[in-house]
Amino acid sequence: MLAADGNGARVLMVRRAAAMRFMPGAWVFPGGVIDPADDGASARAAVVGANPDHAAWAAAGVREVFEETGIWLARPPVVIEAATRPAGPAVFDLVARFGPVDGAGIHHLSTWVTPTMVPVRFHTRFSVVVADTMVAGEPDGTEVDDIAWVVPQDAIDRADAGDIALPLPTRRTLAGFAALGTVDAVIDRVRTAGPAPMIQPRLRIDGDIMVALLPGDEGYDTTPDLPPDPETLGRALEVRAADGGPVPEMSPPR
Repeated sequence: MLAADGNGARVLMVRRAAAMRFMPGAWVFPGGVIDPADDGASARAAVVGANPDHAAWAAAGVREVFEETGIWLARPPVVIEAATRPAGPAVFDLVARFGPVDGAGIHHLSTWVTPTMVPVRFHTRFSVVVADTMVAGEPDGTEVDDIAWVVPQDAIDRADAGDIALPLPTRRTLAGFAALGTVDAVIDRVRTAGPAPMIQPRLRIDGDIMVALLPGDEGYDTTPDLPPDPETLGRALEVRAADGGPVPEMSPPR
C-alpha cells in the first residue's frame, strides 16, 4: 500500500481490469504474487535496507506497484509510461537510472489468510510505504485500468453504497487508516504494535447469508473453521461482514 498525507491520509488504489478472472472491477491496493527474482541479488540491490523477514515481500510490492502504475518508489518517485515500462526481474534494473528504493520504509502491516471454507487459498501480506508526493501513475492497461489517490473513509462509504467493490481485507485496512486519520499515526502504530497480525476470517452460516467474522467480532472465537465447501458457499445469496459491509470476493455473482 502506497500512502501519503494530503489534508489527511490518502492511499493509492487501482481498479482491476474487467478482463481479470478474479474480482474484475474491484478497487484494491497494487500487488501480486512473489516472483523468484524478488528474493534475488538484483532485488536486494534495488530495494535496500528492508527487514530480512519481509525483504522478498517488500521487493515484490515495489515491482508490482511499478508494473501496475509505472511508479518507481525512489525519492522523489518517478513515473514511466506503460508503453516503455519493463516488467518482471528487469524492473529492478531501474535502480541504475533512478536510484534505490528505501526498503526500511516498507512496513509489514498485516497478513491475511483465506477462510478455510473457501477452496482457492490465498496467503497475502499487506505492506505500507509513505510516498513523498502523490504522483499520478498510469494504469498498465492489462491488469489495471484506473488509478486514484483516495480518502480511506470515502472509499468505504462508496463500497457500502454499492458504487464500488472492495474486498474485505482492503476495506478493513482502509478502516484502520480512517480511524487513525494521518499517515504518521499509521506508521507510528505499525512501529509500536509489535509483530504484524495474521487475520483469517471465519464464515458463519446465517440462513441464506454467510457472515465473515474477523478477530474481535462477536462470535469469532466460538465459530469453527469449516472445511472447504464450495457448494454451501455457492448457495449463499451473499457474504457480508459482521458490521454489514459487503464481501464481494466471496459473494456469488449477481
